[in-house]
Amino acid sequence: MAYSSTSVITASDYNTLFKDPLNKIIGRGNDGGGAGGAYGYGQTNTIAAVTGGTDTITATQWSNLFTRLRSTLNHQGSTTTLAAGNPATADTIAIKSGLTTDIATIDTNKALAAAGSLNSAAAITGLADATRVSAWASTITLAYTVTFAASGTAPASSSAMDAARYFFNTGGYLSLGLTTANGSGTQDTAWTNLITAMGSIRFGANATTKSGGSGTPTTLASIGYYQLTTSNQTIFKQFDTTASYTANYIQLDVSSNSITDANSLGGKGSTLTFTLTLADAHTNAFSDTVNLDVTNQVRYVGHNTTYLNNQAWAISGAITSQWT
Repeated sequence: MAYSSTSVITASDYNTLFKDPLNKIIGRGNDGGGAGGAYGYGQTNTIAAVTGGTDTITATQWSNLFTRLRSTLNHQGSTTTLAAGNPATADTIAIKSGLTTDIATIDTNKALAAAGSLNSAAAITGLADATRVSAWASTITLAYTVTFAASGTAPASSSAMDAARYFFNTGGYLSLGLTTANGSGTQDTAWTNLITAMGSIRFGANATTKSGGSGTPTTLASIGYYQLTTSNQTIFKQFDTTASYTANYIQLDVSSNSITDANSLGGKGSTLTFTLTLADAHTNAFSDTVNLDVTNQVRYVGHNTTYLNNQAWAISGAITSQWT
């Protein structure tokens, strides 16, 4: 195989060096010898193979490759080294500087998404905000599911697990936040402070992160979609720092419906179950009742089509246990 000045590039070289690695990123994930998993954006505008061992590779074929490659780099927010401009019919044949480098870059940065490549946070269909309005004095929990399905623009034969992979691989994440209202007692104020300190919790492809808020969580796990199991795993936990209430905490657990991908493409489930716990665990002279209204806000952030061609996933949710 060769891609250098004075060398003849064959159809096989073009397919192996450029087409296959690009399609592995933007396609279903098993393109070009890929095994799925962290590979695959679910795009339908993949690059067609050039047939024939020494057939001429046309200007149009090169142009399509360059256009898809630049779009992928832009989606990731990656630096582009590929020389500007696309080949046109009758151009003088020449090496395109940076092509090999950029092919390697899109693989290295496959899990990244530039801020401009993502939509604003949106509510999940079927998963309305739920408010706890009655007083509580021990522990309350809220359980909800988030389910993925292949969209009408997903690659052929895409499964629900593929849809989840596409969502997370393109930089998508799920976000949980809480808001409060009413309440005025010391205990209510302590819980308001803890919920404010929590910020919003983001569940992504390979980690759980915290946005905003304050303080240091006891648990903020390197667990995302690809680390899921069918058993609950704690991905976030933070205790109150208010005197007399330091035993109180917020905890978020997650599990998957299945981690066995029937297509062996590395999917870790299509329905994720989250359990949110607010534990009023202190026992002291201030064992008062919580009269604070608490509302969950589950949102998703998915990629837009500024640089990618189609959204290959659909998302819905449901509350399965409401503040019990």
